[in-house]
Amino acid sequence: MSSMNYSLLPNLSSLRLSGMYLTDIIPLQICALPKLRHLNLSNNWLTGELPLCLQNLTMLEVIDIHYNQINSLIPLELGNLKRLIHLDLSFNSLNGMIPTTLAKLKNLVRLYLQGNSFSGSIPSEIGNLKRLIGNLKRLIYLDLSFNLLNGTIPTTLAKLKNLAQLYLQGNFFNGSIPSKIGNLTNLTYLKIWNLTNLAYLSMEDNTFSGSIPLEIGNLEKLIYLGLSLNLLDGTIPTTLAKLKNMAYLYLQVNSFNGSIPSEIGNLTNLAYLSMGENTFSGSIPSEIGNLKSLIRLMLSSNSFTGPIPSEIGDLKNLTYLDLSSNNFSGNIPRELESLVMLSHLNLAIILFMVQFSNSKSLSTCKTSTYHAIISREEFQKICSIFLIDLSKAMKWPGISCDDSGYVVKINIIQRVKHNYKGTFDWSNMNFFLLLNLTFLGLHGYNFVNPFPLQICALPKLKNLNLSHNWLTGELPLCLQNLTTLEVIDIHGNKIGGPIPPELGNLKSLILLDLSNNALWGTIPTTFGHIDTINLSYNHLTGKIPDNLAHVPYGAFIGNEGLEKTDGSRRMSRVVLVTILIPLMAISFILYLVLRPLIVFQHRMNSTQSEIIEKDGDFLSIWNYDG
Repeated sequence: MSSMNYSLLPNLSSLRLSGMYLTDIIPLQICALPKLRHLNLSNNWLTGELPLCLQNLTMLEVIDIHYNQINSLIPLELGNLKRLIHLDLSFNSLNGMIPTTLAKLKNLVRLYLQGNSFSGSIPSEIGNLKRLIGNLKRLIYLDLSFNLLNGTIPTTLAKLKNLAQLYLQGNFFNGSIPSKIGNLTNLTYLKIWNLTNLAYLSMEDNTFSGSIPLEIGNLEKLIYLGLSLNLLDGTIPTTLAKLKNMAYLYLQVNSFNGSIPSEIGNLTNLAYLSMGENTFSGSIPSEIGNLKSLIRLMLSSNSFTGPIPSEIGDLKNLTYLDLSSNNFSGNIPRELESLVMLSHLNLAIILFMVQFSNSKSLSTCKTSTYHAIISREEFQKICSIFLIDLSKAMKWPGISCDDSGYVVKINIIQRVKHNYKGTFDWSNMNFFLLLNLTFLGLHGYNFVNPFPLQICALPKLKNLNLSHNWLTGELPLCLQNLTTLEVIDIHGNKIGGPIPPELGNLKSLILLDLSNNALWGTIPTTFGHIDTINLSYNHLTGKIPDNLAHVPYGAFIGNEGLEKTDGSRRMSRVVLVTILIPLMAISFILYLVLRPLIVFQHRMNSTQSEIIEKDGDFLSIWNYDG
């Protein structure tokens, strides 16, 4: 981008270079485009800061720089762009507080700041968002999700009368939800209490406390309710049963207590019901059999008692049933035989230690106690009816154990439909309890953390895959201590710094994939023994080591600083393949075409020589060709 002469484009109004694998910083020359109205540099690998000179582009209406590696504060001067209606800075590494000067953007309609590292409260101690929120009268879309924001949700949100969609999940908000948000009558996402048009309410992964208010029954159009991963408590209000359109209800990982109200049977459109990891007690109501649309039912890790309702057998569409880690008694109902669509059944015969993301004690796959009057043989007979392999059906997908019950493999892929960047506290994992682990794969979880040093405490690890996350920081030197490592795949992260040459000490390593990160510096010369290497799309510089001549050149593309015309064997081979071989092929083809002419010409010349020799008359007409 820096090689372009922007002064030759004085009338340019739209510059869109999305998904072009652009690297380096945003070129300041862009600020020489006085008539620019639309700027889209999204889905690239741009780094550095947001340039201050953007304030000079007073005609700008759209700025879209999402999905890059911009690492800076938002410049205060961005508030000078009075024509701006769309600002998308999501999924970068922006930090600091959200500046109050954005309040000047009176025409702003959409503001996307999710997936960064913004901190502070809303508002902060200096009230930095009070004016911002109150002044953005035209705003209809506000996304602050998956940052490091904290404190309470400000009541000034209620001033955004046109707001239709509000996303706040994945932060550290606390306190109660302000009742004045109910004044936002146009809100369709995050509709609360008085918001009768609300269809989707997602507040997962925060630290909200308190109970669910009775007024939730007013949200008659609600289809999705997500309150999981908070500190909510109290009982489930019976008014929840008024939400007849509800299809998704997620309440897991809170501190809800009491029993499930029998009125839940009124939610006949419910397809997903997750209430695991709470402190619910009592028996599961038989009315749950009315939920004929249920596909997944998850009630694990509670204190339910009594028998398992036979009415669960009426849920013919059920594919996933988890009742593990409870205190049920009695027999497992034979009616479960009719669940012909069931693919996952967990009744805690074999059980993993709570949920992986919250576990501090995950170490073994040991058998847990099941408080039902049934023998293992009887349960195995039921499993045979479902065509379920008992040794596999009860295990959490992605976890494998050896014959002694110790975890040897963790391979979990997070598949989400929407772009997501959350946080993950590696300190919750006690890696010292996983000393037999040989395979660790956590893909697509978007952990916003430095590379976890605790992994260096896994002495038997052979395969390490942390690809497609948001890992930051540098590669730790302690990886050289994992002498059994055969595979390191950390592509698609935000890891910077130089590549430690000490990784070359891993003599068992056969695959090293560090592509699509932010690594800089030169390529170490210690990797010659590694069969498969991919270092593409970083910021590496210098020469490619001679001992990596066996690596295809595609493994180094996207590093603008690498020297591509040196005397190494690699370049010699590239020259041979790309120049000499085509020349040889062309020469061979020309030989095949010209050979008959050469032979013919040679024969004619021989004949002519014979005639001249015999007759000796150089002027005779018979001596002329043709």
